[in-house]
Amino acid sequence: MKGKKKVIIGIIAAVVVVGIVVAVVLGMRRGKSDKTINVGNATESDEMSSWRTDGHRVAKAESGYYYLEWSDTDSTTMLMYLDDSTHKTIPVCAKAECKHNSADCNAVLDSSYDNSPLHYYKGSLYVVKVEGGMAKLERIAKDGSSRENVADLFASDDGTVSLVFHDDCVYAYDRIGHMGAVESKDTDKVVIVKAELANGKTSEVFSYEGANNAINEARSFGDKLFFLINHNSIDKETLTADVNYKLYCYDYATGSAELVSDKNISDYYVDTDNGILYYFVIDKGLYSRKLNENDGKLIYKADDSIVMAALSYDGKYIYMCNGGAGSATQITNFIDEKIFVLNPDGTLVNTIELDRRKMSNLYYGDDKYLFLGYSNKLSYIDKSSISGSVEIVPVK
Repeated sequence: MKGKKKVIIGIIAAVVVVGIVVAVVLGMRRGKSDKTINVGNATESDEMSSWRTDGHRVAKAESGYYYLEWSDTDSTTMLMYLDDSTHKTIPVCAKAECKHNSADCNAVLDSSYDNSPLHYYKGSLYVVKVEGGMAKLERIAKDGSSRENVADLFASDDGTVSLVFHDDCVYAYDRIGHMGAVESKDTDKVVIVKAELANGKTSEVFSYEGANNAINEARSFGDKLFFLINHNSIDKETLTADVNYKLYCYDYATGSAELVSDKNISDYYVDTDNGILYYFVIDKGLYSRKLNENDGKLIYKADDSIVMAALSYDGKYIYMCNGGAGSATQITNFIDEKIFVLNPDGTLVNTIELDRRKMSNLYYGDDKYLFLGYSNKLSYIDKSSISGSVEIVPVK
């Protein structure tokens, strides 16, 4: 990547890595139980939760997948479509005789979309652009033929916005926030903003005050919005960080939010069908507990190959990625990334070895494919072979 794009993405990637690769882990308070939760029945939004919310640049549609592809050649982003039956890709542009190589192409997104997520919800695509210092939610027709502004979300210079959809509304937040900021103050605030898709009306539904915080990896499960509060302050001389995660949930019906756990959870997933919360405690391992119970059971112990994890669950297997973190005490100690495939009881099914130098992003996916950025190309793993020998296939 070149120029401003490279600088922006580089900074974001560095901060996010530091947010995951923990240098100083705050001690867990022994004997303290977590809060019981009732999430009600699963909704259509739950399907999106198997994907990673932060950095969501691949979106499932009825018969394929939309994705955003960065071009080093002209510093633009191309909106692409991957057909599930043919595995062929095309630009999302229906203009006759368009060569898809200029700003006139419907599939081309300019630099104002550089850090945009991509979502597909009820027949339309949604992205975020930055214009005049404001992050704006934009709706795009699924054939790329039209774009319309839906709502002004909040002030932003770089558009590091994450989105969660539920009941014809979107819940937006800045995934970088004030993490690692040198001049962050105790009065700094991170927020979740709700925007109604029908009329663009916005309202602040959650706020959290304090220095060096950000909201991460929000997901919708049943009648609750779950999310992490990530506190991350960095000592730039020693390259260590004071990092602590807290898991919260927001009730869509009542508009109230409450702390679920302060056990330094790097990621989590809710199995609404069976009423189970899976969560990975940094330096401890993967736990599971019934939503109506207070205490969890360790089902996969952390070791040198996985000290923290990003999680997903597709109804059959749990997926844990170690993020390339080789140590919980030295942020410059990296190892090759691995994805651990587990049964719901924590038994290991497979370990997928990844070259950290080739990895650019992990998107996770649905019950059919696992998507990742690999060797500067969107790639996928067919989950039909996930328990055996897997192949990383670049899209064409």
